[in-house]
Amino acid sequence: IDDTGCFQLFAADVQEVADLNLIAHRIAELSLNPGVCAQDGFLTSHVIQSYRQPEPELIREFLGDPADLIETPTAAQCAVFGEKRRRIPELYDFDYPSSTGVVQNSESYAQGVAAQRPFYFDHIAELADRAFAEYEALTGRRYARAAGYRLDDADYVLVGQGSVVRDAEAVADYLRDERRLKVGVLNLTLFRPFPADLVAELLAGRKGVVVLERTDQPLAVELPMIREIRAALAQAAENGRARAARSGGGRLRRKKAVAQEAPLPYPRLPAMGADQVPDLYSGCFGLGGRDLQPGDLVAAVENMLADGAGRRQFYLGIEFVDEDTPLPKVQIRQESVLADYPQLRDLALRPVEGIDLNSADSIELRIHSIGGWDATPAGHALAAAAAELFGMHVKAFPARARERRGQPTQYSAVLSRRPLRLNAELKHVDIVIAQDPGVFRHSDPLKGMRDGGILVIQSDLSGEALWNHFPQTAQWAMRERNIRVCSVDGAGIALAEAASPAERYRLQGLAFMGAFFNAASLLGRQGMTREALYEGLRTHLGGDSATNSAAIEDEIHACMRGYDEVRALELSELEDQGRSAKIPLIPSSMAGAEAVAGPGNQGAFWDQVCAQYKTGHDILADPFTAISVIPAATSSMSDMSTVRATVPRFVADKCTGCSKCWVQCPDSAIPGVVSTIEEVLDATLSTLATTQNPLTQVTQLLRHLARESRKILKKGEFESFAPILSEAYEKVAEKMGWDEERREQNDAEFQQVLDALEHFPLAKTAPFFDVPEGQEKGSGGLLSITINPETCKGCDVCVAVCDDGALVNVPQTDEEQERLEANWKLWKNLPETDDRYIRISSLEESIGMMPSMLLKQGNYLSMLGGDNACMGCGEKTAIHLVLSAVNALMAPRVETHVVEIAELIEALDEKARTLLISEADLAEVSADAEALEVSVERDKKETVARIHRAIESLKDLKWRYEKGPGGRGRARMGFANSTGCTSIWGATFPFNPYPFPWASHLFQDAPSVAVGLFEGHMRKMADGFVALRRARKLLDGRYDP
Repeated sequence: IDDTGCFQLFAADVQEVADLNLIAHRIAELSLNPGVCAQDGFLTSHVIQSYRQPEPELIREFLGDPADLIETPTAAQCAVFGEKRRRIPELYDFDYPSSTGVVQNSESYAQGVAAQRPFYFDHIAELADRAFAEYEALTGRRYARAAGYRLDDADYVLVGQGSVVRDAEAVADYLRDERRLKVGVLNLTLFRPFPADLVAELLAGRKGVVVLERTDQPLAVELPMIREIRAALAQAAENGRARAARSGGGRLRRKKAVAQEAPLPYPRLPAMGADQVPDLYSGCFGLGGRDLQPGDLVAAVENMLADGAGRRQFYLGIEFVDEDTPLPKVQIRQESVLADYPQLRDLALRPVEGIDLNSADSIELRIHSIGGWDATPAGHALAAAAAELFGMHVKAFPARARERRGQPTQYSAVLSRRPLRLNAELKHVDIVIAQDPGVFRHSDPLKGMRDGGILVIQSDLSGEALWNHFPQTAQWAMRERNIRVCSVDGAGIALAEAASPAERYRLQGLAFMGAFFNAASLLGRQGMTREALYEGLRTHLGGDSATNSAAIEDEIHACMRGYDEVRALELSELEDQGRSAKIPLIPSSMAGAEAVAGPGNQGAFWDQVCAQYKTGHDILADPFTAISVIPAATSSMSDMSTVRATVPRFVADKCTGCSKCWVQCPDSAIPGVVSTIEEVLDATLSTLATTQNPLTQVTQLLRHLARESRKILKKGEFESFAPILSEAYEKVAEKMGWDEERREQNDAEFQQVLDALEHFPLAKTAPFFDVPEGQEKGSGGLLSITINPETCKGCDVCVAVCDDGALVNVPQTDEEQERLEANWKLWKNLPETDDRYIRISSLEESIGMMPSMLLKQGNYLSMLGGDNACMGCGEKTAIHLVLSAVNALMAPRVETHVVEIAELIEALDEKARTLLISEADLAEVSADAEALEVSVERDKKETVARIHRAIESLKDLKWRYEKGPGGRGRARMGFANSTGCTSIWGATFPFNPYPFPWASHLFQDAPSVAVGLFEGHMRKMADGFVALRRARKLLDGRYDP
């Protein structure tokens, strides 16, 4: 919107947002020109910050009433409206009719555009100054088109707009106090019209000026703001040259009196000598909300110093090179890129480490929670309570990304007796509140915590059990940094105090607020008693109000219970027996494919991006990230066990095979597979057997065990499969009559099989065992309902839809997770569900087409889990079912197509060889000569060559279906997405849940994009159909070249 004709104001903080909105209204009504009042997204718009709200009386005094008659402020407006006009003119008036929005011809348009500059635009600057002065007279808060901070003696200046200005002011103070550097800040409050006069005046004579911009303009010589500043300084320098020339320095001179009277080229700007023009530096930062730390700004100032690098254009907060990466493949990749682009090291400034600019009396807080647990309202409540109860300044930062149900989220806040300026992500914290008890599984809550800091975590465990729940690395860090560990059962308090389930998470947040007040010793710091806190909470939460007083009492009780029940661990009495950290490995769905180099190479993407995400390192700015493409199926790298609190557990004897669970699961996390007993035992042996432990004895018994197990299943009641298998083994052993030594060997091997199947989810159901077994002996299968431990989010949809109680919700523990992982490892070795269990549609068998179709693993996994969708997302369920249906339709067609291609290749090869042999002389063949010369007629030679080219085309086509450049064969479908929620969870870098090509575009253009993609793919398909048709005609001898 730079050049739309709107005047543009930019607020640096929440106070300026409120004030500049009023000032912008005033400027607009004076100038009759539209305006824009901007603020930084999230860093200002979503921050909870202390400010003075403009009173209604102030607004009424400053802006008046739209119908007021005012003195017309400019001569041009007088020519249109007269000496007085309505404060807000009415152009659509039944008493005074006129037309607006008219169509102009070229002549009137050109004249009108030219007239706008002198008669309207050129007045905006002076009218803005007038509005600023009027507002200062009423409030005492001073604003200007461009305002300086500590510029009187500054040698180096940081120029910016928006929230970065406050960070720059804090850095300027730090550099003056600690480094004795004369640094100032220039805040460009008004960007249009650009305050060239003030900028030139304020920057004249400085040694260096760095212009900070939150944008990167592709293909431009420079970024927008520095272009404007450079133009302003150039005009001021022209004024300086003109003045020097007229005073005697120019070749062509007029009389001195005439020279003095002659206007400067740019009369609104000062005259500046060439030696007064500062060196300009351009810094790009904050792209997409990227964090900017004080250390980055210090690096920008150091770059301008005499002994600095002197880079004129650079990025802040961006890494092109990571010198300290622990990942060898990333290091190799870096060296390769640097060999081609050695200038990369100079594109970004490395931040100065170890700078902490918050005041010593401030309290820096970080909350770790789960989306849907009301962490943001809880953080807001804590910040507001601290401001009201303790009279503190607050600045609170919700998570910058949209909170998604079931996903980790963070909330940060700073409390202080002094005004707060910094907007950077907190790198140093005093207190961490972990509402998420599993926070150590997916994050490092100790990151940035100061020595002697405090961790308050949700837990109902005893001290020793809680301590051993932490990873060993965390235990060591807590001891080394003398971190105080506290726990409180906020969830239990909320359950006890909540009058309804809807209030649970709100009260849990308030319980943690009370625990924070206690752990941080806020009452002692502020000289407040517990009773005073109780009464203060009553006032703060509105306890004097008669409305909903019961709910308010619940909130107060939850908060005070949190205050009273928080407990500290005595680390000196505990031993370090925590969990060991796991090394991230590439998922099977991304590994093993022999992909060629390209944007779809999953292995390369894992090395360059995913491995860094999994180890907590920032990704680098490299050629791959520049194109914003994600290979297929990368969401499989996510491990949702780190964010869920509960998991479903299968109760085998209650399962009826109704299919609701695997159909309704939005995350493809509970696949159903039907296997014969032989297949289950085969899969178990494949899972357990190793070179050192081949299990040869029990392998020989597999068929006997399966036969006896089937007999028992047909006779008795079913609770789980393991007892039945154990009984079958005893019967086999009895029949075999082994000696004692052989029995011990067999017992040892069989026990391993039994242990593996003890908790494996297998059910005997009517649709898959009783009915098939009744129709054909030995055809009954066992239904496996296996939870994928990596993609299940614990949404409980499967539990909710299971009317038979075959799935129950249990807390996730380390033991439960190990059981899930063992079951999933075995499930991966189960074969695909046989076709005899598919396409069952009889009402008697209680199953339909869609559920049975999903029993095919290939269909069920047509979309992966691990994405950023909310827990229990119904949108995902619908998409999953559609994709599974498409895959079920296409998979057999592709198989048939590949078989046909293979047959054509074989037939063409045979025909070509037959043509060659037909020309051979039998006498020569019968001779003893080692080599045989065959002369082929020209026509036949051309035919053989044509057949060879056809074979090569068919081989290439077959390769694309079976393997292709991605190593996994041609995808069964493609997807053109319209913008919406699917754009977020389906394309949030670097998580892609789709194993096929996917493209997203604006919703109004998506149909057109889909048509274009379809036509492009059909062109590619047509080439394959042409190859098949040509092959058939060559075989029939009907091909006409």
